Amino acid sequence: MKATPCLSCAIVFGLLALGGRAQPAPAAGAATAAAASGWKMDLSQELALWHAQPVAIDLATFHERLPLGARIDLKLVPNGSFPLPVALRSPPKEGTFGGTPVFTVPADGLYRISAGSPVWIEVADQNAGVAVHSPRYEMQMHSEIRKCVLFPLRAGVPYVLQLSGSVKAEVSVLLTADRP
Repeated sequence: MKATPCLSCAIVFGLLALGGRAQPAPAAGAATAAAASGWKMDLSQELALWHAQPVAIDLATFHERLPLGARIDLKLVPNGSFPLPVALRSPPKEGTFGGTPVFTVPADGLYRISAGSPVWIEVADQNAGVAVHSPRYEMQMHSEIRKCVLFPLRAGVPYVLQLSGSVKAEVSVLLTADRP
């Protein structure tokens, strides 16, 4: 049986990592692996965090905030079984999965949401009910991190991570602060 770290520990670690005080050193070769896979963004921190112990969350029963700075293995729910805060450009295909967990960030700025498999990623301001426009994203077919989407977010605002269209019932995601 796989041990799952406590959610509080993951949140504390994530906040420290985002605050720049206790960021883990990138794994040996993480920067090289990111560059070799064709990423234009520096994903060395994300790749290092990707290999750390993940936090497992089942969206059918989870009602807290997602942790930042830790890989999260999400068990999704069938599309259509949960409300979408913002309309999708096209509805998800029948038989796919998604979810709408909530998160906040500790400081204003750009944040990265990375996913390890194909899934549609939107972020919505939970209070205003509007989508947050992403100024940039990247996708790579042959990388552990399949997609990385940037969003400008404000401290303390509850955001909904709207995931949809996954053909798999589980997806790994990672929320981190952007850096130059």
